[in-house]
Amino acid sequence: MRILHVIDSLASAGGAENRFVEEITRFDDTIEQSVVTLFERDDLLPRLQAAGIPVRCLGMRASSAGRTFPLAGLRLARIVRRERPDVIHTALFHADAAGQIAAILTRTPVVSSLVSSADVELRDKRPGGAQRRAAVLDRISRLLSRMSRARYRAISRHAAASFVDSGGRGNRIRIIPRGLDLGSSGAPDRSRFGLPDRVPLLVNVARHESRKGHVELIEAFAAVRERIPNAVLAVAGREGSETGAMRATIDRLGLVDAVVLLGYRSDVSVLLASCDLFVFTSFSEGLGTAVIEAVAAGKPVVAFDIPAVRESTDDGRLARLVSVGDIRALGDALSEELASAATGSEARRRAGRDWVLGSYEANAVSSALCEYLAEVAEVRQRSARTPMPARGTGEVVLGRGTLVISIDLEMEWGYIHHGDFGLGYENRDERQVITRILEIFDRYKISATWATVGHLFLEACAPIDGLKHADVERPRYEWMKQDWFANDPCTAAASSPGWYAPDVVQMIRACPTHQELASHSFAHMIAGDPARTAESFSADLRACQEAAGAGGLSLRSFVYPRNAIGHVDQLGSAGFRCYRGSAPNRFAELPRLANRVLRIVDRLRPTQKTAAFPMLEGDVWNIPQSFLFNPADRSNLRPWLFQAKRRLHQASRENSVFHLWFHPQNISQDPAVALRALEDLLREARHLIDRGQLRNFTMADLASELDTLHGPATSSSFVRAS
Repeated sequence: MRILHVIDSLASAGGAENRFVEEITRFDDTIEQSVVTLFERDDLLPRLQAAGIPVRCLGMRASSAGRTFPLAGLRLARIVRRERPDVIHTALFHADAAGQIAAILTRTPVVSSLVSSADVELRDKRPGGAQRRAAVLDRISRLLSRMSRARYRAISRHAAASFVDSGGRGNRIRIIPRGLDLGSSGAPDRSRFGLPDRVPLLVNVARHESRKGHVELIEAFAAVRERIPNAVLAVAGREGSETGAMRATIDRLGLVDAVVLLGYRSDVSVLLASCDLFVFTSFSEGLGTAVIEAVAAGKPVVAFDIPAVRESTDDGRLARLVSVGDIRALGDALSEELASAATGSEARRRAGRDWVLGSYEANAVSSALCEYLAEVAEVRQRSARTPMPARGTGEVVLGRGTLVISIDLEMEWGYIHHGDFGLGYENRDERQVITRILEIFDRYKISATWATVGHLFLEACAPIDGLKHADVERPRYEWMKQDWFANDPCTAAASSPGWYAPDVVQMIRACPTHQELASHSFAHMIAGDPARTAESFSADLRACQEAAGAGGLSLRSFVYPRNAIGHVDQLGSAGFRCYRGSAPNRFAELPRLANRVLRIVDRLRPTQKTAAFPMLEGDVWNIPQSFLFNPADRSNLRPWLFQAKRRLHQASRENSVFHLWFHPQNISQDPAVALRALEDLLREARHLIDRGQLRNFTMADLASELDTLHGPATSSSFVRAS
């Protein structure tokens, strides 16, 4: 899986930024990740570089982020189109907005983070101008969320509820808290902070913003000093809009020697280990990570009773909570808890650590987040554009462009429908060509589906009571004047290698790069004909499975002889999961001139109208063909290869299927030219696969993935909007 992470910046002072880095550096090494930041703050860059995660910056200015995030979204979309990630993961408001714009423009799944509920809860407390700007941004955020169909990772139940209260959809949220590394706790050391030993020490960790309640905390601490004169309050956190008010309050209350503003600290774990009591006075939080860290460190906690903190302390069991803004109650609680802090510390430490370990352990949280991103990347099937639906059927847009190759392996059976024999066809040439094709497939690690006539699985056969293949019901076609098996020699592979090919089957099975053996009917009988009844077709399918089953094979894909499709409803009961359908023909209803013009244009640059998508028909998947590989029929190879590569890039661009198909005899007519063309095309495919813009599946493997993602339900579940 390929993930593109987007975050405002990598500023080390931010809790969200630090947790973001901790989480993604714990992802499995098999996940391909990259990070894009909007602003030039890269304090945490070395940690990502050490983990081998590339980082680039869009160079936006944080001071104008509210106006320039649409431009950031456009720049980000260019990166997404180039790198083709499976999912975009965003953190913090401006990155969420830019990432969702990029998701809209590129039809890429996006997961954004619900980190804080402050915008919802404090909206009415903002000054008039700020309140109006916030309201505009809120409306834009909701609009982008709907248009991008963003999924969300909420770091708490309260953050999720706040999002729903503001008009968001609850069914698009997964609650995954931030993780905590319990192995990084520090040892007590007050000297590094310039704090005195052997005095009661209270600690608060939060940046200097109004919603963090620092002024209220300092006022409550003044009451604590009246009861415990040598108590000290240390506040760690970067300066902000409230720093001036905090200093003024300290001066007004005469607490200059009692309150220490430490600024931003990267060693908070040591500070927590050094304190006697942790206090947290935020009016609003998304989670309250600092509270969780204090609980894990076994410290008594006093905090305002807000939903996120209650959630972070096991519904208040692990902390003493007081009403929000009640300064007198806060002062009383701090004094009482500080006086009793020395008792019961070991029991508190074990209880707190055990609960945090079960709820917020870092590795478990990172695994949950990674699994969620993978789920969104696979289940949220989005195309680079939204093609028109074909013929009213339900089409599934794939998560990425997909290359499927199917080969009609017929040998002599390919000519039986018109009785032409002795045409100079030489099956030994075909066997040599198949060997070369398999070598090329293995060289470029390409898997293909070999749709094999069932009779070719046999080593030998013989008439029963003078009737060849008496157990296989044969239709009486009006255009076939003799019995279908009249020309079958009914001997053995050694004497009739054009009618039996167990050696070829074994060669395909032995290819180092996985190849699928599929069915091309038992004897190349035409299904799409009035003479072909459902019963006779079903009997033919059983004969195919029996012939393959003798060699331990179970066939899951079906290719209709002559591409004459019929009795699709019989495939599932015979064990098949998919078949090769007809190529899309969305120009058919247009006027003749428009039809011809658009087809010419489509050859130069394939359009949305000719993109092919899997469709669930009944209980099997229709994986439609896209392009016949037959360079020997082209007087000029270059235009043909040009069209084939264009179709390949169309699949990559539209997240559709490029289903190439051919017969080995298409290549055996001029092997030197055809094999060179095939290798050229597969080289291009390999390039797209290595860049993550294309996948390669056999027909059966693609059907299995579709079953896994969508389930074998009815096709109406997957109809795309026009």
